[in-house]
This record gives sequence, C-alpha cells and structure tokens, in this order.
Amino acid sequence: MGEFSKKKKQLQALHAEWNSLPGRRAGLQELERDRFKQQLEQYLENFFIEHATIPGIGPGRKATLVSYGIETAADVDKQRILAVPGFGPAMAEKLMDWRRETERGFRFDRSKGVDPQKIVAIDRDISTQKRKIEQELIAGSNELAQIKRQAEQQGSRLRGDVESAVIILAQARANQRAAEG
Repeated sequence: MGEFSKKKKQLQALHAEWNSLPGRRAGLQELERDRFKQQLEQYLENFFIEHATIPGIGPGRKATLVSYGIETAADVDKQRILAVPGFGPAMAEKLMDWRRETERGFRFDRSKGVDPQKIVAIDRDISTQKRKIEQELIAGSNELAQIKRQAEQQGSRLRGDVESAVIILAQARANQRAAEG
C-alpha cells in the first residue's frame, strides 16, 4: 500500500472516530440509570471506619484498613477486605455487617439528577478528544498534500527522464538507419 493510501486510510479511521464522539454522551444515560448506586456511594463515603464502632476492630486494624485504601463504608467490599493481611472471613463479615447497617440509613432521592461534575467530566473528555482528532486530521491533510506534491515532483522528473530516453532512442534508431543506408 502506498504512503498516500496508507495515510488516507488512517485519516478515514480518525474521521469515523470523530463522528462517533457525540455517541459517547450516551454515557450520561448510563449515569442516569446508575443514580441509585451513585447516591448510595456518596452517602457511604460520609461514614469513616476510623470513627465507627465495629466489634473486634480497634484502632490498629482500622489503621491497617486505611493503609489499604479502605477508609469509608463505600470502600468496604468483601474481596478487598480479604486481600488485607490479617483480615479473614470473620473480620470481613463484621465489616460487611457494619456497611449493611450503615446502608439502612440511606434514602434514595428520585428528584436528584446526575452529579453535574460527572456530566462536565464526560463533556470535557469528549471535547478534548474532539480537539485532538481535529488537530490530527488537519496535520494529516497537510501530510497528504505534501505526499501529493512529492509524487507530482517525482512524476515530473520521471517524465523528463522518459522524454530524454525517447529522444535518445529516436536518435539511436535514426543513426542506425543512416548507417544501414
């Protein structure tokens, strides 16, 4: 595949990606569907393990959990807890019980929409991607024009070489005819 065709194919793929960017906003619909989960997560992030009273889990074990990134009720997950040294199934279950007890205080608010910061983050990501692709398309277009110019220059040189060769061949044939006589 020639250099021009290869570059053109790359630019067509970029253009297709650029056309698909508005569809990424569909991620907002997913966020809308996950409102319950998001609200629960935000609620649980307000309950810190270090302030909780959990049977069998004192300050030392709490510090260990925090060092492994398990700081709030939102971070409590059985698999994550079992990955922490010194925490077996019994301790994991105590933490899960504390989380479930904390969750009982949660009330879903249907009137609350998606977190505006998440919408802004999605839009910013799409915008950044769009600018990046547009810059690549512009640069690629310039590169295609340069490849075309180089091909035209090479074609002109080759035409000149062919024309010279045709003249030399014609002269050689004329010389041959004259010699045969």
